[in-house]
Amino acid sequence: MVRIMIKGGVWKNTEDEILKAAVMKYGKNQWARVASLLSRKSPKQCKARWYEWLDPSIKKTEWNREEEEKLLHMAKLMPNQWRTIAPIVGRTAAQCLQHYERLLDMAQDSGGAAGGEGGAAMADDPRRLRPGEIDPHPETKPARPDPIDMDEDEKEMLSEARARLANTRGKKAKRKAREKQLEEAKRLATLQKRRELKAAGIEKTANRKRRKYIDYGKEIPFQRNAPAGFYDVSEEAQIAKKARQDPSFSTKFLQDLEDKRRDEEDERSRKKDEAKIKKMMKANLPQQILAINATNDPIPIRRRYRGEWTELSLPAPQVSDGELEELVKMGAQAQAHVRERMEDKVTKISAEAMQFFVGCEARNLALLTIGQTPLLGGESPHLQEGTGFGGSAPRQNRMTTPSTMGARGGGGGGGGAGGGVGSSTPVPGTPSTVGGLTPGGGRGRGVSGGTPMRDELGLNDDASMASMSPMGSVSSFGGGPAGSKEEKARERRRKEELRAKLSGLPAPQYEYELVAPDVMEEADGAPLREEDAADRDARLLAEQAAREEAEFRKRSQAVRRDLPRPGSLSEAFSSAGPRADSALAAAEALVKAEAARLVEHDSAAYPSASAIAAAASAAAAAAAAAGGDDGGGGGDGGKKRKKKKKKAQAAAAAAMMSGAIPEIETFEEEELTNARLMIEQEAEENNQEFPSLEEFNATWEACFSEWAYFPSRNAYGRVSTATKADRIESAKHRFEALRAEADAQAGRARKLEARLKMRLGGYAKVADQRAAGLNRVHQEVENAQIESSCHSMLLANEDAAIPRRIADAEARAALEAEAEELLQAEYQRLVEEKAGLLAARAAARKEASAKKTAAKRARRAQEEKEMLEEEEEERKKSAAEGGDASTASDAAAVAGTKSKAGAPEAMVVESEESTEPPKEAATVIAASS
Repeated sequence: MVRIMIKGGVWKNTEDEILKAAVMKYGKNQWARVASLLSRKSPKQCKARWYEWLDPSIKKTEWNREEEEKLLHMAKLMPNQWRTIAPIVGRTAAQCLQHYERLLDMAQDSGGAAGGEGGAAMADDPRRLRPGEIDPHPETKPARPDPIDMDEDEKEMLSEARARLANTRGKKAKRKAREKQLEEAKRLATLQKRRELKAAGIEKTANRKRRKYIDYGKEIPFQRNAPAGFYDVSEEAQIAKKARQDPSFSTKFLQDLEDKRRDEEDERSRKKDEAKIKKMMKANLPQQILAINATNDPIPIRRRYRGEWTELSLPAPQVSDGELEELVKMGAQAQAHVRERMEDKVTKISAEAMQFFVGCEARNLALLTIGQTPLLGGESPHLQEGTGFGGSAPRQNRMTTPSTMGARGGGGGGGGAGGGVGSSTPVPGTPSTVGGLTPGGGRGRGVSGGTPMRDELGLNDDASMASMSPMGSVSSFGGGPAGSKEEKARERRRKEELRAKLSGLPAPQYEYELVAPDVMEEADGAPLREEDAADRDARLLAEQAAREEAEFRKRSQAVRRDLPRPGSLSEAFSSAGPRADSALAAAEALVKAEAARLVEHDSAAYPSASAIAAAASAAAAAAAAAGGDDGGGGGDGGKKRKKKKKKAQAAAAAAMMSGAIPEIETFEEEELTNARLMIEQEAEENNQEFPSLEEFNATWEACFSEWAYFPSRNAYGRVSTATKADRIESAKHRFEALRAEADAQAGRARKLEARLKMRLGGYAKVADQRAAGLNRVHQEVENAQIESSCHSMLLANEDAAIPRRIADAEARAALEAEAEELLQAEYQRLVEEKAGLLAARAAARKEASAKKTAAKRARRAQEEKEMLEEEEEERKKSAAEGGDASTASDAAAVAGTKSKAGAPEAMVVESEESTEPPKEAATVIAASS
């Protein structure tokens, strides 16, 4: 029949750990692969376990009051929408539903009282599992501890999960690595091809996939290029320049116009806080640790939902330590007055301050749940005031404790609610008593408006309180004579009152006898608490090991050292030899009998491996003889024979262990130690009677060389009495035996050598390599030493030659400096001479040019004068002859044109002539050279 496995059930610690490791490896989407590691869980159960319990973001602390108020309010706004309510409250949907039902049950079981807690009602919770029932939602419960002894399925699941989660070199991992390597090779080949094409002058743009949106890295969005052509943009350039010079002008970017992202702001703030915390941790570590501890205080989280557990706004303390000590001593009198007047003067606590809003809200929701529809008519359920807030955030109800200064000012006569000065308005949320804040404060004695006395042990009485009060004349702490007398009188009155009260008691009707139980005295150092199971197991194991060690020390030396020992002793050993002394013979017989019994006991109780093998072989031989030959040669027959041999050995060992074990006398360890010491002492005494070791060795060698083995007689005999043939045969026999032994040892040595060569061949090869490397390093060291000595000698020679070379160089430098000074003086003289010659040349050139210019001007003036005279003569002639006026004017124009055209030619000729140096300058230069 096929075994049916129903997946599910309670989650165990090992399953939770495997699920965490699987989620870390496979993620939160591959639940089928995650569930394959858990043989008893389905993918749906694994997913539910993660999102309902194992997710680190799940809050598992106790519910506080604000969360409960928010849960009830959101349940009223969005009924049955737990997936929507869960993130608002900060819990999972299962947690919200479970706690909501629990609050409704508490409201129903409380009997309708506002703020009541169902004391014994929760004991009969219908949702609590009974013995034998199966949890319908095991994913939301803590994991069960692992058992000490796991079954085979769990062990197999653990081993498979360990192997799969630790497998990083499987087929898929190798395939991923291979694909990654191929992609990298393809990318490198593409880059190399692109570089080669670019080097050849072929530019090829990458074939990029066309994007759906604008690629801001390649183009400017909404860019409008200016049309081609020449336009005057000077006005626009002036406007832009003025705008840049304007201090009020600022460039606006897109990121400035948009709002800042909240996640970026949070990330920036978080980094700033981390930097600040790191800086504070370096600067002031203790203060930072205190601040972190105050932030992570778990006490507010552990608060349960109770109305009186709200935060209090307390004023600064108004009572000093001395006043507190005085108040402690005055407690008895205040308690007496409290008992007298509390019944009729203490007002009840304000219902509004102590109202349990969570209980009221839960009761209202329970009434609405079980109520009928308004369409049927009838009376609607009476709902009380609930949380009183309209949004998802609860209302803060804080109780404020009033200051005690008002009560002090009132002196105790104020009968208002707060006991303040005059008729002050009572502070809401704080209970008040008649006569001031402190019970009994209206009596006018003690500290009015202070803290109530707590003197449960009755250390102070009324009179002492009166004497200690501010109204008393003498304090009990004064130590005067009046105080001691009053104390004695009070003590007498107290005793008399006690006797009077005891005398008024009724006579006893029954007599009781009290018997103290017999309590066992605990030993010193006994543990005051119950011992842990692990510690108990460790202690028991240590005691068992100590007992086994003691039993092992009591065994014989042959068993303790695992020496080969016989299974039984022969009768020849047990029989005593012939002795002259009857006492020694009897002692020897007793020793041999005890040795025989000890050997038989050790053989039966602690059989050796050789004895077990002999018994198994005997049993196997007997079985083979009885059952005949099984045949079946080959591998199967060999395996069967091995199995039969193992079974025979096991049966022989069991038979030997199950047999009757001879009884021997047991001794304590101290007795065995004393006996061992006595034997050693007797052995030392006997050794002193015998000769020395050298004499014994010499005697032994002489006796051993006298005897030899004779093959012909097949016995040992004396060499001195044997014949020559017997001695030769004995020597041959000894030689053959030694040669056979040598051959056997040589074969054994060859086998060992081959085995060692196979095992140590690699080490030998490495050793040879290391030796060669060591020799090479040694040679390099020697060469380096030789080079070092050579360089040291060169350094010494250079140190000796450097001063001489420096002196020679300084001498040559001095000669060069003198020569340079002479040459510099000569060079200065030549420069000055050159400057004089150049000045004379320039002056001569200037004078020659001035003469030429004057001659040219004179010649030009003469020519112009002649031309004017000729023109005047011609004009006169033409006027006299009466010629044509136009002809004369044309002639005059032609003449003027010729005169103007001849002037540049003359200037060019003059300029060309002026390039030649004058004769006077040439004469001066020749004379100077």
